Amino acid sequence: MSLFKLSRYEEALKYSNEAVKKFPRDDEITLLWIKARAHNCEKDFSKQFVVKKLHEVLIKMNGDVSNLLVAGDLYKEFDNKRLAIMWYKKALELNSMASEPVNRLLDIYTNDADLENAKKILRIGKQNNPYNLEIELYEKRIDMMQEGNEKDLSELLSLKEKIPFVYTDVFVMDTLIMTSKLHNMPVVKMIDELLSKENGFSKKELLITKAYFLEQENNTKDAIKVYKELFEITNKISYLKIKADLLYNIGDIKSSIKEYERIENILPENKKYLLYFTLSYLYRKTNDFKGLIRCYKGMYDRFPENTNVWFALTDAYISKAQYQDADALLDKLLKKDIKNDFIYRMIIERKVDIKIHQGEYKEAIRNLKMLISHLNEKEKNDAYESIAEYYKVINEYENAQEYYKKAGDKNSLKELRYYLSEDQSKIFEWMKKDYKKIIRLCRENNARPIFINYFEWSMAPMKELCSQEKVELIDVYKEFQKKKQTKEDYISYFQTDGHLTKKGNELMVDYILVHLKDLK
Repeated sequence: MSLFKLSRYEEALKYSNEAVKKFPRDDEITLLWIKARAHNCEKDFSKQFVVKKLHEVLIKMNGDVSNLLVAGDLYKEFDNKRLAIMWYKKALELNSMASEPVNRLLDIYTNDADLENAKKILRIGKQNNPYNLEIELYEKRIDMMQEGNEKDLSELLSLKEKIPFVYTDVFVMDTLIMTSKLHNMPVVKMIDELLSKENGFSKKELLITKAYFLEQENNTKDAIKVYKELFEITNKISYLKIKADLLYNIGDIKSSIKEYERIENILPENKKYLLYFTLSYLYRKTNDFKGLIRCYKGMYDRFPENTNVWFALTDAYISKAQYQDADALLDKLLKKDIKNDFIYRMIIERKVDIKIHQGEYKEAIRNLKMLISHLNEKEKNDAYESIAEYYKVINEYENAQEYYKKAGDKNSLKELRYYLSEDQSKIFEWMKKDYKKIIRLCRENNARPIFINYFEWSMAPMKELCSQEKVELIDVYKEFQKKKQTKEDYISYFQTDGHLTKKGNELMVDYILVHLKDLK
């Protein structure tokens, strides 16, 4: 995992290849191997194989929404829409309020002109998350594909003012293509009619759309005339935007970002927010969280009451591991007069997530308890389960027992009795018993067991058993103890939530690699 965090994918592939050979039935190791193959797929040309293995592992494992979306995206990329839809639906089942599974399903269904299924997903999306603005775009797309008239086109284009996402123009063009296939619409003629009216539509955008359709019709001669007209009416900023849009449409996102950043440097401060909708979308596609935070901060300054901007900035902070900034923003939002139950829940749920990342389990518990009265019975049980788990992490077993009882989790209560009744020496014996099982299984399968302890805990039972059984132990705890002599050392190796920094991960990786090379 440390190699992944450092983007050292070739090394990650090398070691995961070795691991998966020795432990072919270990799903966690297989998943790491799949990730390594995916990051190196340009070299080994095995994307189809990666997708197949990912599918096999996900069937066995409980994924989170992001993992399921990744699986769906990969299947969609290789034109296996049936499996893409299956994984998107699983993501939606896991979190019915998530907007991305809904948007992805609507995109597939409308692209296939499957309007009945599109309308079913549209109803689910509107009911579960009324703050998903993209739903309105898809609703107008479905209306237009059903009827196919100029009024629908006008209404779709008018949403650009309300929903200024970067892909709204592309969305409109795609919708025109889909509708023209169903209704044989004279799209170029419709655009000419719009161009002839004073209707508030951007002439530049309509000309770009017209040129696009002329190219689709292989009418290169007339398309060139339209492009000449485009360049006659554009200033430097408009020219750069056309260039950026064209780069985006051909899939060169990084070059498109550079052109938009050039526009950002030209725009006055009070106009930059107009570009942030576009740039934030592109930064999100390339996982540039630093750029994403810059854009969302600019949008927050311009639209301080927009709840979508609140959560977009918060999530960007969390993705960049800037948990203190995210928490401070949420505290600021809580001071507002929030009467919407859905928004209040989203704020508290994010605060819980942040506190877990920071290792502040008591604060996570306190926030979860604040949320209880806003949940239905099933959600309450899930919250009780989480509270019990967090109490268990901080060794407050009596409190954990109370909440496991509220959740009705008999298996966890049975396991918890051990912690409540036995002293530490018994727990250590239990740990050693499990370690012995691991060693025995490895030796029975002609595999060499190698143990590694935790960088913040020496794991004495493990060290003792490794010594008795003459099994190799990589003592990273000892190495970190030697390195962190001062407060500055600690800060350089550890994040505020106790996880390793980049420097800490580098120390971990290098120490393990050196140790492995020395093994005979």
